[in-house]
Amino acid sequence: MTPLGTSLDQKILQPLILGPARAGQLKKPVLVIAVTDGQPGGEPRDTLARVLINASRSLQQTRYGADALSVTLAQVRPSPTRSRTDRRAALTLRLLPHLLAPPDRQRPARAPVPLRARRAP
Repeated sequence: MTPLGTSLDQKILQPLILGPARAGQLKKPVLVIAVTDGQPGGEPRDTLARVLINASRSLQQTRYGADALSVTLAQVRPSPTRSRTDRRAALTLRLLPHLLAPPDRQRPARAPVPLRARRAP
């Protein structure tokens, strides 16, 4: 299990995005793509969502604004032991862009269409 929220905050967001933004030296836009092969773990379940919300709020307080950062999360292999709580966490992550958008730019959230892997003949 990976402490995805904590690692993202300590290794990417703070040193490479939020620090430079506070210093007025961020080169935007910034796209962060996190790919994981399992479920986040080793930290509270809402850590990743809290980290991203805090990053958005921190950027809103700079001249760059919250839209200076875009984050894409991908899970390349679902966990075989995915629980009901994990499904709720996944739903929270799908709704996160809607939650982070400024009130005047919010739009109704849509459930993503799951991709199915093609098998080689």
